Amino acid sequence: MLTSSSQSKTQTTLRNASGGKRKIDDYFPKRRLDATQSPSQATAASVTPKPTSITADDGSAAANQPAAKRVKREETVGEKKTKLRQNSRAKLRMFPLFPFDVILEIFSHLVPLDLLHLSRTTKDLRAIIMHRSSAAVWRSAMASVRGMPLCPEDVSIPSWAHLVFDTYCQNCLAPNVRYVNFELRVRICTKCSKLFSAGELDLAKDEFHKILHGVLMFSTWNSREDMTCTVKEKEEFIEKYNTMPQHERHQLIETKRAAKRCHKKLACQWNDWFEERTESRLAKIFSIRLYRSNVIRKKLRELGYSSELFFLDQLSIGICAIRPLPDHEPLDDLPDVRKPQPLTEKGWERIKPRLIKHMEKTRVLVNSNNQLRLVQKREALLHNAYVCWRRTPDVLAAYPPDMFLPGVADILASPPFCEFIQNGRQTQEEDFDHERATDLIKAHYPLLMTKWRKEKVGKLFEDLISSRSFVCDFLAEYITLPYISMERKLHYLERAICVFRCNDFSVHYAYNTKRFKDDGIWDEGSPRHLWDVNEDHEPCLWYPHFLFHPCTTMAHDDWYDREKPALSMENEYKRNMVRVPWDSDKLKFDETASKIVRQLLKTAGLPITTTTEEMDDLDHRFVCLKCTFGAKCNGSRVVRVWSWRDAVQHSMKAHFGSSIVTWECLSPEDAQIARKLQIAEGNKRGYLDYPANRSSKRWRCMCCRDTPSDVGRMRLSRMKNHFLSNPFDHPEFELDREDELYYEALDYCPRKLPPVRMAPAAQTP
Repeated sequence: MLTSSSQSKTQTTLRNASGGKRKIDDYFPKRRLDATQSPSQATAASVTPKPTSITADDGSAAANQPAAKRVKREETVGEKKTKLRQNSRAKLRMFPLFPFDVILEIFSHLVPLDLLHLSRTTKDLRAIIMHRSSAAVWRSAMASVRGMPLCPEDVSIPSWAHLVFDTYCQNCLAPNVRYVNFELRVRICTKCSKLFSAGELDLAKDEFHKILHGVLMFSTWNSREDMTCTVKEKEEFIEKYNTMPQHERHQLIETKRAAKRCHKKLACQWNDWFEERTESRLAKIFSIRLYRSNVIRKKLRELGYSSELFFLDQLSIGICAIRPLPDHEPLDDLPDVRKPQPLTEKGWERIKPRLIKHMEKTRVLVNSNNQLRLVQKREALLHNAYVCWRRTPDVLAAYPPDMFLPGVADILASPPFCEFIQNGRQTQEEDFDHERATDLIKAHYPLLMTKWRKEKVGKLFEDLISSRSFVCDFLAEYITLPYISMERKLHYLERAICVFRCNDFSVHYAYNTKRFKDDGIWDEGSPRHLWDVNEDHEPCLWYPHFLFHPCTTMAHDDWYDREKPALSMENEYKRNMVRVPWDSDKLKFDETASKIVRQLLKTAGLPITTTTEEMDDLDHRFVCLKCTFGAKCNGSRVVRVWSWRDAVQHSMKAHFGSSIVTWECLSPEDAQIARKLQIAEGNKRGYLDYPANRSSKRWRCMCCRDTPSDVGRMRLSRMKNHFLSNPFDHPEFELDREDELYYEALDYCPRKLPPVRMAPAAQTP
């Protein structure tokens, strides 16, 4: 800021330079602006110096004069007329200036949701719509909704319209909240419901609780087990109740109860209307989506994707040969197809590239599915041909039913058949028929059967020689033989000391269910659990039962993941079982049980080479000396007597296979008495296998062998009914045609016999 002395000096300088006092206008150019020039152009023109002619007098002054600064000139900007945009929308800010009666007339033709949206646009419109004078507009809008019940009198119409028609949470404004609780008059999300609702169980169990339960509106909420009310309503009533005098509280309670009855009646009406409205909305959306899907399907068929569309429809219901099922979206699940909006040509051009890309991926799956369908067709044809060829008289004579042979799953998985199925010639007209399949089986089965038996028996034999006891017993014989044939290995497996157990617990449960049901021990309708049955759930297996044990040839298969329906065993086990190739890993040699058998053989004076069949023919009876605390039979002591198989099971279950358990073998006379007592005890306990005769054995149908219609083990009485109920594919049943129409079920493990109590005589050493 200038001081007074500096200002006076400045004025003196200006007077001396001009010879007198100057005005402020003298410091600006006195040039008239052109109308076409902008202010910037005029300013530039005023400061541009005039051209000077250089003479002898002023040449030096012109030479010493500094050059003028260059000023950027701007182009002339003329006035432009405002252009009106086509299809431009008018502004709502001018709408409140309309006559009030015109505004009300326009609003009276709107629906409640439109009024709610308009009230949130500008403050002026909100002031008009929410004014009391607009009540007729709201009533007209609510009346335009078809079938809607009357609004409650204790709630304003805009608030009720907000509850009914808006889809936002009333607390956190979360979108797409479709559930409305008309009893509690709230539309809140699940997260907010935990904060704004109070459960009936949360209230204190006292007299005031009964009052609250009578005056407050309780309702179910989503998945909560108890009834709930709003926290706001509860707190308002409690506050009002506490502030009122004692003599007025009764009137308040009666008023609230009457209001609750009206409230509940009105809520039922609104629930019915809202449910009907929701169903109508969903039906409308479904029809729009269906029409859109049909239009898209028609356009895709025109592009040549008919087979792909059929594959996607089959895949949506789980029909597909590819396993596991491909993670490929069906057509109706695509976002471009599910959109609830009619399809236009412009919209089709926008989604067309994405749909074509999806169809091209589907085409790859269609080719793979067709290849697998052809494979399944050939497998089914080979399966049927093998079943028919297997039960012919010549084949049954060469390969009897009790012979250890590959099953149908082993046949289909064998290299010659598998190579033909997977890599056979692909043609549109499949020329592989039943006759060619039978010829293929005849050509490859003998060599396949020999190789398969040698491999499976060899694996079981390797499991035997891995145990110490086996090596100690047969080391000399095993070393002297340069080569052990398959027949000799099978002869080793026939010995009584070769004891196996099932090692596959995942399917053994289904086997036990069938076994206990056949024996009459347990049924699916029994109140007891299967594991509560007091029986051997993991019985010891001897020859030939371990070769035909069902767990070695079956496995679980979920219904949605089934590849080969022809290999299903549901008719027998009812637990989604399928046939699989015979697996020796599901059997485990039980060395502990084998040692117990050695002790029994030593007690009976038999060699360790005794076979299982020989032990069954001798049918010795044994007494557990550990149970008698070492006391032997003397003719007066009552002891429990066991068969040789049951003695092994008893030692494994009661004594955990202890090696210190000793036995005593009964004399032939006492053994005969024990057998008679055992038959009587079995009949007394309801054992279905006693007396042990032909009618009590288990048999299988030869016509249903290796087919999905196989019902499993049966008695002869049921076998006759089975043939009578299937007259088309079963001949007339004849009892003397064993091993031709029916055969013994070698997969059945006999039930543990009941022990008998007797006083055997003293045994002579």
